[in-house]
Amino acid sequence: MESISKTKLWDRCEVFTLSQNMRLAQAQDHDKESIEEFANWILSLGDGTLPATVSGSEEEPSWIEIPRDLLIDPKDEPLKEIMFNAYLEIKTRYTDPVYLRDRCILAPRNKTADDINNYRLDTLPGQTRTYKSSDSICKSSGDVHDQDILYPVEF
Repeated sequence: MESISKTKLWDRCEVFTLSQNMRLAQAQDHDKESIEEFANWILSLGDGTLPATVSGSEEEPSWIEIPRDLLIDPKDEPLKEIMFNAYLEIKTRYTDPVYLRDRCILAPRNKTADDINNYRLDTLPGQTRTYKSSDSICKSSGDVHDQDILYPVEF
């Protein structure tokens, strides 16, 4: 398993920790209580202090209960429900970069992220485009020995 903390670069990295809940600081008075409750739940989850239960043949507790208000009922089309909840106004604001920037759906696997992205793109008007990139230049041409110096790194 590779990790940046195991590389030679790690000594040059500075670790920052979050110390202020910006969403809570910007919340309206009527939202503050629910946002603070959620923030505390997330902190407890990250700290491993939420009550956990044992499941099946496991020896240690490893299952936590997620509050019902944080769950999305998958109904018949789970992706559609996730999209609807995360992007409520997508049909009118899909060209607004601020609207898109302020939302995200996290996925545990690249395949799941691809499925989510493809589903979302299929529901938007217009034609999709794929932009490809490369980290290096193919050295298939034998005529030029230093072909990689012909092109700046930016290309």
